[in-house]
Amino acid sequence: MMRMSLPNRRRRPDPPREDALLVPVTIRLATAGDDEAAITRVAGRDSRQVPAGPWLVAERAGTIEAVLSLASGEIVADPFRRTLELVELLRCRAAAGQAFDPGDRRDRSRGRPAAGRLDLGLAGAGGCA
Repeated sequence: MMRMSLPNRRRRPDPPREDALLVPVTIRLATAGDDEAAITRVAGRDSRQVPAGPWLVAERAGTIEAVLSLASGEIVADPFRRTLELVELLRCRAAAGQAFDPGDRRDRSRGRPAAGRLDLGLAGAGGCA
């Protein structure tokens, strides 16, 4: 049997799974218009329907890899990436009990706009240390 190879079509090797732990993670509220396509992509890769919004998302290197519905608690995550830790961060952040008011853009600790980002203040978040 003859093996056929495509010139210049080499697949780059995936980085080691441990490298995913070294990339900074952002946990934030999803923006309805801007993030819907990415949330739909993640749900499709997970063979699931898009859960009801609003959503809390975990992104690594600017790519949304896990989504938590704040309405239902449902999670969708990219099954082809290391997302277990991201899912746990999303659950801890949601369990922290902070009111997620999209209209309130104040960073209460510094008294300035938070630009839609949530810090990972996980202390006292029920099992999240």
